[in-house]
Amino acid sequence: MVIDLNSFYIPEEKEKENDGLFIMITCAAPSEDGKMQVEMTYEGDPFVLLYILKKAQEQFEQNDDIS
Repeated sequence: MVIDLNSFYIPEEKEKENDGLFIMITCAAPSEDGKMQVEMTYEGDPFVLLYILKKAQEQFEQNDDIS
């Protein structure tokens, strides 16, 4: 699965700021029942974080529809 980072758009009001964003998502191997422990840490603007996560979810859903 490929996420096209060029498709992400940050609204103009955020383009004026030079705030960076750091996101780290880690996970363990799935358990026998298919559950997986996922952890996320971030530093930066929560608005930008939510926007990026929403766009990533849309990409995953779009790729699932294609498969």
